[in-house]
Amino acid sequence: MGHEVGVTPLQMTVAMATIANGGKLITPRIVKSVTAADGKTIAEFTPQPVRQVISLQTAQQLSNALRGVVSDRGTAAAAAVAGFTIAGKTGTAQKVDPHGGYEHGKYVVSFTGFLPADHPEFVGLVVLDDAKTSKPEQNYGGLIAGPIFARIAEKAARYLDLEPHPELIKPTAAGRVASTLASRR
Repeated sequence: MGHEVGVTPLQMTVAMATIANGGKLITPRIVKSVTAADGKTIAEFTPQPVRQVISLQTAQQLSNALRGVVSDRGTAAAAAVAGFTIAGKTGTAQKVDPHGGYEHGKYVVSFTGFLPADHPEFVGLVVLDDAKTSKPEQNYGGLIAGPIFARIAEKAARYLDLEPHPELIKPTAAGRVASTLASRR
């Protein structure tokens, strides 16, 4: 999350999950359950709250601010998923030069977020270390990692069988261009 702040991807994800969970720190888990070959569940691992680390009010305020990041005017508009509210945070940091200072043109970019922002069911993180892009001057978390997050979050929403909000479904970029061109005729 920027220069001089060293956190692991898991720490970033746990921080975002804490906001999504109303300020409650939850022990991270990688495995939800273990299933035998016959389909029978052998073990199930339920989320374990550790403690309230920020107030519910603070978590809600942060969530509202993070929703702005994925708005049309935010730094990660490309992380939007049609039909869902997203709350998220971009990250862009120059890579440290082992000989001192920072490496020119080399970045670690990220986007972490959750959806739906009002009742979170999915928290995710995308981190790209020294991404190679056709336009290096646009190597920012919102522009590079945001769209990848959107594709993953969209698949997660389908997998979790989350119902999209029809009023949040926007036309695709091609649809916007076509309607813009049609309105000029």
